[in-house]
Amino acid sequence: MLLNLYETKLNMLDNPKKKSKMWISMSEELKAFHIEVTPDQVRWKINALTKKYKDCLDSGQGAVAFKYFNEMHQILGRYNEDGAYRLASGIMQGDKEHNRLNRKLSFKNTSPYRKLKTEHRTKVELDKQWIEYLQRQEEQRLIRDERYERSLRLREEELELKKKELENKQTIALKKLQLKEKKHEEILKVEQEKCALLRKLIENQ
Repeated sequence: MLLNLYETKLNMLDNPKKKSKMWISMSEELKAFHIEVTPDQVRWKINALTKKYKDCLDSGQGAVAFKYFNEMHQILGRYNEDGAYRLASGIMQGDKEHNRLNRKLSFKNTSPYRKLKTEHRTKVELDKQWIEYLQRQEEQRLIRDERYERSLRLREEELELKKKELENKQTIALKKLQLKEKKHEEILKVEQEKCALLRKLIENQ
């Protein structure tokens, strides 16, 4: 699925400005097949497959050592309708130059210096991509932590407000109770005074 998408969008590699759009487009189309991957993950996977393909070309192992060798070979180098050979870079070569180009590429690919240089460049690029990925992960973690802390502060403030509200209700209820008790005591005192006056009146009679 991934290689089929890559093959359909290979022409976008000819334009450096469209490369990033290509990875985004492939990522979006893979989602339609319920495959959740980021554009960076698509790019890393294609880079890894390309490196494996080139390593197999260097070693001469081909499809024996690489499961997707034939598919990658069809994508990275194939004949068009006019018999011209198309490299992954987009350069077209005719049949007359095909053998000479193959010999030249074979010599360069088997050169230890060329191989080491390619491996070093690939490693540097992968390391750079990995560092960028880690940086983005760290940024996302900081954002999540900040959101969590903000949510926690809001929750604490909400609890504090509820606590104060409860304390206010308790204070009001206590004051009402005290007023009620005071009023009851006043009424009781008045009744006691009435009873005392009534006893005096009865005794005087």
